[in-house]
Amino acid sequence: MNIRTKLLITALATGFIPVTIIGGFAFLESRDAFLNQAFSHLESVRDIKKTQLHAFFAERESDMHILLDMVATLKQNAFQKLQAVQNSQKAQLERYFQERLNHVRILSQNHAIIETLQQFQPVEQDHKHKTDDHDHKATSSSTFEKHLKKELKQYQQAYGYDDLFLITKTGQIVYTLKQGTELGRHLLNGPLKNSHLSQAFKKGLNGI
Repeated sequence: MNIRTKLLITALATGFIPVTIIGGFAFLESRDAFLNQAFSHLESVRDIKKTQLHAFFAERESDMHILLDMVATLKQNAFQKLQAVQNSQKAQLERYFQERLNHVRILSQNHAIIETLQQFQPVEQDHKHKTDDHDHKATSSSTFEKHLKKELKQYQQAYGYDDLFLITKTGQIVYTLKQGTELGRHLLNGPLKNSHLSQAFKKGLNGI
């Protein structure tokens, strides 16, 4: 190999090595730049997704609070309506029983009824120590009984009662419009002592 060839090879080698080194550094720099750019892009995408997720869950949380408020409002409205219905029904029941008491007061001032109860008072005193398990049919004069029946019948039709009872203070049933099996019996003893009628009578004696 002559000197010219050696010089040519040396020159080529001398020029190629720096180019290779520079190219290597350039490749590494470009690779790092590309990786940094890729990581930056991924980080920006991550931040965007993170923000979107936070916004999504914040909206869902807001929706849940709205739903909870709606449920609480509906629950409160339902309780208020229920309370209003209960108050209305209570007022209706109170009016109903107050009307019944007023009816009893009106009847208690009826002269025919007062005379009937006074008429049967002596009969009660003669039997106050006996258990009345049999029908005690107390009667008055025909004219008086017709007048009493007429008065009670008008009262029954006016207020829609099924039957009307005249009961003395000691618990004896001295008259009924239907003339049923209760007539003549006592509410404080005998077969009617545990009846609903007897319970109502006892409450009436105690002033309700």
